[in-house]
Amino acid sequence: MRRLMGCGLTILMLIGAFLFVRQWRSTTPWAVGTGDIQGKSKDLPARDARGVGTKTKSTLAQIASDPTRFEGRRMTVTGRVRGAGKYASNRNIYTLAEGDYRILVVDDKKPPREYWTRTVSGEVKVFGPKVGGLNRAYLVDVKQGIKINPPQWSEVSHFFTEKYQRVKAGVDEELTNR
Repeated sequence: MRRLMGCGLTILMLIGAFLFVRQWRSTTPWAVGTGDIQGKSKDLPARDARGVGTKTKSTLAQIASDPTRFEGRRMTVTGRVRGAGKYASNRNIYTLAEGDYRILVVDDKKPPREYWTRTVSGEVKVFGPKVGGLNRAYLVDVKQGIKINPPQWSEVSHFFTEKYQRVKAGVDEELTNR
């Protein structure tokens, strides 16, 4: 009885293996490697009929996939604008999206229009923890450093001397009139 069960199980396994291989081989053309089950492998040129432009990831997708690889480099990305808003008085903040990939952008250009395509060149920066792949990329395209000319003493001295003396005289006069 035990041998009969063993033979039956062996025959079932052989039939299952035969059907599996037959199904696998029927989905791929002859003389092409089997690749993934059902022939959905995209790495074989004989099977992949997509154009070259769609086979390669866009710059936005590459940056979003591996932000630390591009950190500190100046890159140009193109995508659709999502969630546009203002950051400070002269900065725009929005997301560029392409499929499932997204990058946050901060720039000082003309405000973007929602859902329109936009191309931005800027420095890639990364935030988030450096471990675990939870970091995210953002692109900064703003003028470097805002130049501030501090006021000179000659420009503000009248406030601390002349204006002070006028205010003091006015207060003294008001106090004597009471």
